[in-house]
Amino acid sequence: MGYYNEMKKDLEYIYCALGDEESKDWFDARVEYMISGNEEHFFDSIFALGRKYPKNWCHLGMERFVKGKSYKGIVIYGCGHNGRILKGVLELCGYTVNCWCDSNRIITGNELNGLRIISPEELVEKYQDYLVIISTMQYKVYIYEHLRALGFPLEMVSIFDENASDWGVGGKQYFDLFLPEDEEVFVDAGAYNGDTIFDFLEWCQGKEYRIYSLEPLEHMCEFVKKRLRENNISNVHMIMCAAWCKEEELNFVDRGDGSSIEERGGFKVKGNSIDNIVGKDKVTLIKLDIEGAELEALKGASTTIRENHPKLAICIYHKPFDILEIGKYILSLYPSYKLYVRHYSLTMCETVLYAVP
Repeated sequence: MGYYNEMKKDLEYIYCALGDEESKDWFDARVEYMISGNEEHFFDSIFALGRKYPKNWCHLGMERFVKGKSYKGIVIYGCGHNGRILKGVLELCGYTVNCWCDSNRIITGNELNGLRIISPEELVEKYQDYLVIISTMQYKVYIYEHLRALGFPLEMVSIFDENASDWGVGGKQYFDLFLPEDEEVFVDAGAYNGDTIFDFLEWCQGKEYRIYSLEPLEHMCEFVKKRLRENNISNVHMIMCAAWCKEEELNFVDRGDGSSIEERGGFKVKGNSIDNIVGKDKVTLIKLDIEGAELEALKGASTTIRENHPKLAICIYHKPFDILEIGKYILSLYPSYKLYVRHYSLTMCETVLYAVP
């Protein structure tokens, strides 16, 4: 029981540092998922809090799909777990789902969540001017080919994969809780394609700035440098390394926007600490979105955080216990931080813990 009592005490400590009701709601949802691992319950929380705290949610994949099309309504093909999640996402993004379609004869003709379930044959006969979204990844190819064989117009069919960038997004991630200081010194760990640099410059509103941008992949570093040159952006130190607790070689796996440090496999990259990189520079803002290495990177920024008390924007969704361990560690470095939690997608991803000095 000692372990659970200690965890409870730590969670209460973090909870007391939370700055508003929205933070407490998202914190509760993340803690429940940390303990239960129940994704369905977490999605219920996402949809409930997405309605309670609207962010002008938009579905990027749907926006591309509907562009230039004339249609009467929307049908979701597949009314299992993924279909029900997709329905919730689309509705929060402002779309109306009219009915389900499913090939399971046992359930066709019934209702689910207030919507009728039709058969593929009825879909072809009566709904050719509706958009059809295939929700099941396991059978997506079979369903697509079956609709082709039945003569359904395939330009009205789409499959949304599990890429979070295609799903519901809202808000200005990393910057919507802070006001810029007269001079900002920004550490962007996990630069990827450089988008966060441009978001930072928009947020900075023309104030003085310096940026330390960390990215371990050489081709992505060169891509970001090219973007900066093309846009005449200066004062950016592009550093080819992974944010870590110390200087050492690390195993790294390139998965695009999900690239990460691993115990084994992949290839070698340089890791280094933020303390080593910035030295005595007075950092004002640190952002970490580094696929599960956030806690180690914070350890490598401990001196910078203790001495400068920078604003922090730290992703806490890559590992279930991040909500506990990262919040606890930040407060151990500077107990006066006020913490905030925000969630920026209608998926399991993009939860950010903010620390405001």
